[in-house]
Amino acid sequence: MKRRVRTALAVALSLAASGIVIFNLSAPDVAAPPHDADLLVSETGAPNLVSAIYLDARLYDTLYEILVFTVAVIGVRFYLLRRESSARATPIPESHVLQASAQILYPLTLLLGLYLTVFGHLSPGGGFGGGVVAASGLLLCVMSIGVQTIYRRLSGAGIERLEWALPMVIVAICVAPLLFGRPMLSNLLPVGRAGHVFGSSSILLLNILVGLKVLIGSWMVLYAFICHRGEI
Repeated sequence: MKRRVRTALAVALSLAASGIVIFNLSAPDVAAPPHDADLLVSETGAPNLVSAIYLDARLYDTLYEILVFTVAVIGVRFYLLRRESSARATPIPESHVLQASAQILYPLTLLLGLYLTVFGHLSPGGGFGGGVVAASGLLLCVMSIGVQTIYRRLSGAGIERLEWALPMVIVAICVAPLLFGRPMLSNLLPVGRAGHVFGSSSILLLNILVGLKVLIGSWMVLYAFICHRGEI
């Protein structure tokens, strides 16, 4: 993706996130009763109150966390990939034990990351934690078979475009309720039965998008460091 397009997307994402927060801060205050645990669960369908708070009641905070993470990924990639590579570290030959362990542990690590992401609104977990766990599995594969092999298997250019698109999709979900006459950052999907996997309105969808964003962003940072410094 060309540099001008990247810059334009970054500026658009920043302006959109800032506009959402400014709009909500400037809206008139509406008196509302304090949220207790049972009320929050019934409004969101998420028994995990942490997920109910950061993906519903305080969604604008999470939006800015995603923006900060996106800017960090952009900064690392622009800084490292456009600088002359430093002295290459001598790669350590991969042992058969490491290769065999990666084949066993990576699917389990990916499955654990998927579980934490999909069931993060029902039990401890969520998109941020699940994405980091899955990214640690990618690091294990890099140590086992090399970063360029993983890059080719992930179709590097396509992953890069997806990493750019995910924040825009999350912002669109936050703004979309306006089309239905509801405030921004409110639930886009209907709330179902509390405790059910698909009963948490937009929280499940946001958890999955955040998990993908963290996974791909972590991979892009890892790839930029290795390209600059050399294989692990």
